[in-house]
Amino acid sequence: MPSELDRRIESVTAVLTGPGGPAQVVMYNQNGVDVPMIATAPPALSHYFAHFCTQHGDATFLVCGEERLSFAETYAAARAVAVALVAQ
Repeated sequence: MPSELDRRIESVTAVLTGPGGPAQVVMYNQNGVDVPMIATAPPALSHYFAHFCTQHGDATFLVCGEERLSFAETYAAARAVAVALVAQ
């Protein structure tokens, strides 16, 4: 039997993932299997990376000893590697 907490969690989840919610869940067919996914999710993790690197620009992202790389520098390096890999 669901507890009051269970019912509240289900209610909040329904609002968040239901129609019009900020994380609306829709079904996506992949290889003949319907799987749930967030409707507004980017198609790949690289889109999140690009978004956050653009959003945070000069803020420090990676630290190795004395070396510091900003989000923008890290994104530029990642793009350079990707371009080099595609060119091979």
